[in-house]
Amino acid sequence: MGYTGKEASRFKEQYINEFNRMKNHISQTSKDLDSYMIEDPVERAKRWIEEQQQIQMLEQRAALYEEKAHYVDEILKSQNVLTITQIAKDYGMSGMALNRILKEEGVQYKLRGQWLLKSA
Repeated sequence: MGYTGKEASRFKEQYINEFNRMKNHISQTSKDLDSYMIEDPVERAKRWIEEQQQIQMLEQRAALYEEKAHYVDEILKSQNVLTITQIAKDYGMSGMALNRILKEEGVQYKLRGQWLLKSA
């Protein structure tokens, strides 16, 4: 199953948009940090630790999205076609499970025993 044309562009655009959303969220969150405003040094330290933990969590999520976006870019640049089983294996699932998800999400449908992508 290979993504080509409009479907590939839409898929790539969704990943890029999500990555940019997470990046902007991290940037805004770092601007909203207020630990430096607390007078009590113990409370200030506690708040700073909370802020750092939140930043680390957001950075990890952004890194995950960046990794996924890179994976999608590599798949879409490929001149070869990958089977659904090969793609599913990258996500730790079977080809049947991935086909089921893609059908439920309205990405594809089955016709005469063959899975086909829906048009955008």
